[in-house]
Order: sequence, then structure tokens, then C-alpha cells
Amino acid sequence: DLGAVAGELQDALPALYELIDERRGRSESVRRAAIQALGRIGNPAAIRSLREVLDRAPFFGAARVRELRVAAAQAIAQIGGVAAFQALRAHESRGDPSVSRARQAGLRRLAGAAAGRT
Repeated sequence: DLGAVAGELQDALPALYELIDERRGRSESVRRAAIQALGRIGNPAAIRSLREVLDRAPFFGAARVRELRVAAAQAIAQIGGVAAFQALRAHESRGDPSVSRARQAGLRRLAGAAAGRT
């Protein structure tokens, strides 16, 4: 039943948070898949962990984490809501052009969704 599936997805959140934690030494592809899964699950509680990925702008190796940061911006927008809008807006002035474009696209998506609700 749908309620059971939703519960199982929520139960998966801690494991997904662990997979996106860069200190755990996971590959970028595993981390990206976990980020995308968090966006699909759509739980606003994931925004904090996703924002940590989005805000990560290393001095060295920036290109290596670029795809993860773009995926985090996309996942935050996919989750939606006020907290997602605030997370993307707060990131406004930071990052490389690819990440900035993903952030801006997410803000447009959220603004469009909000306009559709009014």
C-alpha cells in the first residue's frame, strides 16, 4: 500500500544522508545518486543535508564536486516549498557558473510552482 511505501522511503533517509557525506569516502556517482533520491523522496528534512553539499565550494577540486552541487540544487528545487526557496536563495552569490545556473533554474521552478498555487 502507498502508506507503507512512503514509510519505507522515509526510513531510507538516514542511509541516504550517510551516502552523501563526503567524509564517508563514497564515489561521486554514489553520492549523486543519493542526492537525486533525496530530491525524489521530497522530504523537506533533506534540505539541510543537500544544502551542505550545495554550499561546498572547495578551493581545490571544485570541478570534481561541481556535478554534486548542481544535483543538490536540483534536488532542493524538486523538494519544493519555502525552505527550499530559502536554501537556494541563500546560496545566491556563491559558486561557479554551472552551480549558479542550476540554482537560478531551481528558483524559477519554485517561483512558477508558487504562482500556480495562487
